Amino acid sequence: MSLLITVRNVALLTSCVAIPGGTGTANAALIPTLFSTGVDDNGVPLQDGPIGTGAIGDPHYSLFSVPDTGTTKIDVFTFSGQWVARDAISTWIAPNSVTTSGQPEDGPVGDYDYRTTFNLAGFDPATASVTGKWAADNSGLDILINGHSTGNSGASFSALQDFSVSSGFIAGLNTLDFLVRNFNGPGPNATGLRVEILDATADATTGSSAVPEPSGLVLLLSFVGTAGLIWYRKRRARSTAPA
Repeated sequence: MSLLITVRNVALLTSCVAIPGGTGTANAALIPTLFSTGVDDNGVPLQDGPIGTGAIGDPHYSLFSVPDTGTTKIDVFTFSGQWVARDAISTWIAPNSVTTSGQPEDGPVGDYDYRTTFNLAGFDPATASVTGKWAADNSGLDILINGHSTGNSGASFSALQDFSVSSGFIAGLNTLDFLVRNFNGPGPNATGLRVEILDATADATTGSSAVPEPSGLVLLLSFVGTAGLIWYRKRRARSTAPA
């Protein structure tokens, strides 16, 4: 029985080891510092900002740039009946200093840059990939990875739209910017952003390229083989021993 458990452990360990020259997908791990909009550090959606105070905010996103006269303060909103409804993964964020009647305060016409920062320390940036959905009021212009366009555009506020980022990552700190345009209402009107990070992975750097000689896997297999041989010899000796 003990030998069987050891073999199962080997199978489990080999599923986590990067194979030299391979794609590295067996070594993929979640990027822990990338979050959806409007959630806490555990990924749980926050409640709307209290009416009249705008005191909640978003711990992972900031407004990097806004139109003239716009505020860089972010609050969490539902805006029922107008924006696609919140769910268990994300909710809306919007630039506001005060909330009124449970909806976002009107924002100036123009472009807004929402930024989130995440860390790829310990990961191979060449293997990083992020997929998800986003929505914007009035329109999502582009998603930038470290200042470079990803070609994702066209998001609206009535439905979540798929997006994917598969290149442009760098070692260490990375920025992901969501560019939103608020149309003329005429004049100022509600604007906001919704992002759902559905999958964000990269290969861990440990063991993802050069494998030391001899590798830990080779040593482990050698150990299991030796243990199995000893076990087999002991069993054979007992079966052939005189009664």
